[in-house]
Amino acid sequence: MLRRLLVVTLLGLAGTAMAAGGYKFSQIAPPDGTALAVISVNSAGAMVGSYNKGFDTRHGYLRNAQGEVTSFDAPEARGGTAASGTTSIGLNAAGQIVGFFAGKDGHNHGFLRDAAGTFTQIDHPDAPGDTILRAINASGQILGYYDDAERRAHVFLRLADGIFQPIDPPNVYSAYPGGLSDDGRIVGDFSDKAGKYHGFLRDGAGAFKVIDYPGATETSFSAINAAGQISGYYKDKNYATFGFIREVSGKFTKIKPAEAKNNVEVTGINDSGQIVGSYIGRDDYGHAFMGAPPQ
Repeated sequence: MLRRLLVVTLLGLAGTAMAAGGYKFSQIAPPDGTALAVISVNSAGAMVGSYNKGFDTRHGYLRNAQGEVTSFDAPEARGGTAASGTTSIGLNAAGQIVGFFAGKDGHNHGFLRDAAGTFTQIDHPDAPGDTILRAINASGQILGYYDDAERRAHVFLRLADGIFQPIDPPNVYSAYPGGLSDDGRIVGDFSDKAGKYHGFLRDGAGAFKVIDYPGATETSFSAINAAGQISGYYKDKNYATFGFIREVSGKFTKIKPAEAKNNVEVTGINDSGQIVGSYIGRDDYGHAFMGAPPQ
């Protein structure tokens, strides 16, 4: 879900080890800036997100498993502010990256960046304005959403042949994509008429299931891996945000690194169970993290 993409202001150091739910966490320092978002991680441990210096233009990046960072900008991106520029959101094992950029026309446009660094702009044909691409699987299918004329969000799946398929859960006000597995399972969230958000899982046959974190006032799903583990975050009755991992059995594991104060969001999970996300620390700064699963 990119309703509120979190780009956090970082203190700047990496490598602090923490544990919660059996996970071991490490902070990720920004490549060349003071604000960073880590959004997705693939099966090789490569990560994508965005960063910027202060209130300057946002840049996309790819961080490989060795920690080497490649920064990039969509050719048609508008710069100048932290709300402009390029945001990379999802990637697959082949190194294809999807995301969005702020266009010179005032709208956000989706992009596909191949492993060689070539950009292709992708907009939903029915979108009067913004198109956001969230995830891409091994088959080249792309999960995203667009805003209609009433600013209601609609989820779509773009097939490898370029055909767009609607994916909205039935009878919802707005829906947002989270993750897409290689076998076609899709997760995301939607708002009801009261404005509350609920997680959803769509299986490979197209059947939807609504899932909420127990006792949560809102639930968001961000990614799904080959084993069916789902990452996400929820709000409790005090409006505090915490991350979670949901197992196929339905069991939830709360994610809150020891140094986290609030706003914990798990935004990605790969096939090894490695997770990425962000939180506000006890130092009142934002931190991006990666987490190794229990052994």
